[in-house]
Amino acid sequence: MPNNKRHTIKQMQGKGKDKMHPSSRKGHQMERILLRSDKLKQATRRQYNAKELKMERPLFFIYSMTSPDPLTLDQLKSLIQDKFIGRNDDSIKELESKRRPGRPKDAKLVSAELAKEIEMSEYKSGFEVPDLTHLGTTKLIWRWLETDVGLKGSHLDALRVIRVTPEGTEPVVVREGRTVQMGLEQKSAPAAIKETTPVPELMSVDA
Repeated sequence: MPNNKRHTIKQMQGKGKDKMHPSSRKGHQMERILLRSDKLKQATRRQYNAKELKMERPLFFIYSMTSPDPLTLDQLKSLIQDKFIGRNDDSIKELESKRRPGRPKDAKLVSAELAKEIEMSEYKSGFEVPDLTHLGTTKLIWRWLETDVGLKGSHLDALRVIRVTPEGTEPVVVREGRTVQMGLEQKSAPAAIKETTPVPELMSVDA
């Protein structure tokens, strides 16, 4: 049986588009197609926003660099909590000061407070950021900043990424990045090889 289902607005309109009655079978099909088209647009918009959010965090830390020198872990923690998570603190205080007693919170205030709460919760369990304590990573970032490269997702994939917690003393490496392949650092030999290499014994010679 041939498939006569029409999937696009252009196909549905055909030649007599002005004669289409909204209650007709064709009219209901057009309504479903328009609804589907709207859902596709919304999904695309959400995907775009997700990509923007995915870029926002690493770009914040990249543009926070003031030299090619790596940070200490404590400096990175301060950057995460005070500068990134606390980036909207001034706006929160201003919006809170403008709120009249007994009045509900402004939507912007609610959004800013919620974002901070979510990010602080994430930080306590593990916050993923470019490894600004890693020399190869900071050298690569500084090269981009000096040459004013238009950064894209493909650039960020080259960065080493770590997961940091407020109390943690050793961040967890989430992604190694490509700084070794790019010649920004030398790959050291595995410690296990050095530790297990046998030391040759001196042979005794009988007199």
